[in-house]
Amino acid sequence: ARVRDEGEADDFGWGVIINFLKRSNVKKGADGEKYSVDILLCVEAGSSKDRPVPAKRGAAAESLEWRVVPCSLQMLDGISAIKLFVPNDIRALEKRAVVGKSVNEVCRRFPDGPPLLDPFEDLKVEDKDLKKIMRKVEVLDDRISGHPLPKLCEEGGIDLTDLLEAYNQRMQVDKEIKAIKHMVKVGQGIILKDELKKYTRVLRRLGFIDEENIIGQKGRTACEINTADELVVTELIFNGSFNELTPEVTVALLSCFVFDERNDEDINLPEKLKSPFNTLTEIAKNVATITADCKLPVNVDEFVAKFQPNAMMVMYEWCMGKTFAQICTMTSMYEGSIIRCMRRLDELMRQLVAAAKSIGNAELEEKFKVGGSKLKRGVPFQASLYL
Repeated sequence: ARVRDEGEADDFGWGVIINFLKRSNVKKGADGEKYSVDILLCVEAGSSKDRPVPAKRGAAAESLEWRVVPCSLQMLDGISAIKLFVPNDIRALEKRAVVGKSVNEVCRRFPDGPPLLDPFEDLKVEDKDLKKIMRKVEVLDDRISGHPLPKLCEEGGIDLTDLLEAYNQRMQVDKEIKAIKHMVKVGQGIILKDELKKYTRVLRRLGFIDEENIIGQKGRTACEINTADELVVTELIFNGSFNELTPEVTVALLSCFVFDERNDEDINLPEKLKSPFNTLTEIAKNVATITADCKLPVNVDEFVAKFQPNAMMVMYEWCMGKTFAQICTMTSMYEGSIIRCMRRLDELMRQLVAAAKSIGNAELEEKFKVGGSKLKRGVPFQASLYL
């Protein structure tokens, strides 16, 4: 049998099994310690009986001796199929030395190691699962023996044990990183859950959901809109702000939702546009105030200021039938900015048609359709400007 003490990194090499003993005072579950196997091994002469030292390769014969060493099953690294003759009494050092010579002769004849005991041919084991396990062990042994790392360490003078220790430390650090990431993820989940409660409180106060968190008519309308601030737009719809407006003024008012470029130009709106814009700012301020009251991070003034009236007059005149060249002379906005605003506004108008249809407001649906048709015309909506 070949004996290795992995815990102490000792390799005793091949020895002869003399006897085995079943231990009675072993804790339950420690299968590898239930049996003690007495094996005749080559050790350094004079080494402790409790802690024998394996014989070093190339050591003088006078410094070695063959001694019976008790081993646990976990120390057995392989059992050979070769049997050696052992005298009945090997207490004498000379008789142990004779058996040791036989072991050395076997190792000389089999430089790659004596043939191992086959569990199927020699022991007649019929367990199919064991065959699969043995096959996996063989594959892993081949991979380990063919791995270039030991050779590279030997050529570079690097201790493989130090590398393994560094690798184990790396794996431990990776494990700690995963644990910390999991803690961060759990923490984020708690934060998001708290924010979800706040957003739910906002929707409940605005009437988008009821006390049982069931989506109401306002909530279903808001679901149709994703191009603009759905809360403010839906509040305008249900507040009746569009009811008295013409399609042209409606398009102009909705341009405040899609025009997001900074423009320091002074805007003097006529009364027909100024009044709807004031209504928009009041509703936006109410939505922002309720959001802030629900402990969500929002600045009321900044929220209201994002609805800019810079494109209102341009969109109104466009819907009234003026040419693109004429509306370009009315503002300092770039032509590309005007076209981009028109295209986003067209998408918003189509969403509002669907929203009005979802609540069964045919009059408002028709108004949005007419406004969309007045908006979508001419050069800005051509597939290509290279005509």
